[in-house]
Amino acid sequence: MSYFRQSCSPYDVQSAQGGRFTFATVKERYENTIPIRGKRKADNIRPIKRRDRSCERIVKVSDTEYYITFDGYKWRTHHNKAITWSLNNGMEFMTIHTPRKTWDTQDPTQLYPRYLSSASVFWFYDFNMPNGFNMVNYYVNKYVKYNDKHYTLEQGDIIFQRKEGATEWQPLVLHRQFKHHIDKEKTKQLRQDIKPFLEYYDTMSGIVETKNSWGNPIHRAIIGEDNWRTVLPDEVMTLFKPTDGNIPDAWLTMVEKYKHEITYRTYHEQATTEHRGELEKKMTKDLFKLVKPCKAIEVPLGQVCIDRYKSWYR
Repeated sequence: MSYFRQSCSPYDVQSAQGGRFTFATVKERYENTIPIRGKRKADNIRPIKRRDRSCERIVKVSDTEYYITFDGYKWRTHHNKAITWSLNNGMEFMTIHTPRKTWDTQDPTQLYPRYLSSASVFWFYDFNMPNGFNMVNYYVNKYVKYNDKHYTLEQGDIIFQRKEGATEWQPLVLHRQFKHHIDKEKTKQLRQDIKPFLEYYDTMSGIVETKNSWGNPIHRAIIGEDNWRTVLPDEVMTLFKPTDGNIPDAWLTMVEKYKHEITYRTYHEQATTEHRGELEKKMTKDLFKLVKPCKAIEVPLGQVCIDRYKSWYR
């Protein structure tokens, strides 16, 4: 005997679960939902719909404010507010929150838009916003779309408002986007700055062993092997401009790491070959990621954009 198990995609789950809420409907859903019973009765957990998905719930802050969350787990110290609806002086406000980092951090306000890359979270937002609002994934950029305008949700919360009883929402708080382009004058100078190291590499590569390590070799040479932190562009450039002609110890570390990266084993690993011609290409790529030699150009509000160097600024 064989069995067929039907599974649902995140889209299917959230389309059946979502409420397309406004303040009035989220309040009504909250009041008409019986809290989870049993051991968690005292927590007043009111799921949006499915009771086996109680992490997706409605929370009442006051008579004039409610929000929904997608990660309302008991073991979390903080959980993400996804969308908040509130009333104030005859105006209805909707705040669409950028997800926060809720683990391994001392700052619960730290933005973590990568949560939106989860299909379940993405469609949770999409199907719980009011009619007319949608989530858009444009080349991994996450937007809220309303009236054919796209507003980024990766740089902070965005807020819409309307008068009670009105149908159209007006944007109140939005964030600008910037598209980055390589500054050729800056990259030209950076290529000149690494030439002394390349000469040093040619001198030392024949007498040092290769050394494997993860991460950007320039970054690791600055911070060492035992910790991880962000380095500033000035720190990087200081590394390539030694004072009084003294070669930094970090240069030897970089020689070891880059020699490993450009050394390849031949057929059946019988021998190794060092591809010196690849060194400058690899180094400049690593260097540009740290120094970020870019110009930032503002994108018109409401438009989507593709930023090739977005990952450098995370």
